[in-house]
Amino acid sequence: MDECLAFWKSPQSYQALNGGETFAQLRARVMPRIDKLLASHAGETILLVTHAVTLKTILSAFDGRPLERFWEPPFIHPTSLSKIVIEDGIATIELYADISHHQVDASAPGREK
Repeated sequence: MDECLAFWKSPQSYQALNGGETFAQLRARVMPRIDKLLASHAGETILLVTHAVTLKTILSAFDGRPLERFWEPPFIHPTSLSKIVIEDGIATIELYADISHHQVDASAPGREK
């Protein structure tokens, strides 16, 4: 299968021919760090800023989504917001790639035409 096609259509079997990571390798690298971050800041609010594929990796892990379904919606747009709340050890995704802040009120001061 073509590398680009595998990236989008078969993420579970994608192999980076340029020396990059597979999706499984990315998940294996990122999630232990997320677990460590959560453990060291238990009960605190954490802001994490990252790239879209890394964010999709984190969200799909919390969602229990297998790599075969990695690219299922929602799409991670630039500057999208996601929020995971963990209570009593249970993670709930409250926002998943929200872009409502992209909407601009045309009637706001300074926005007149």
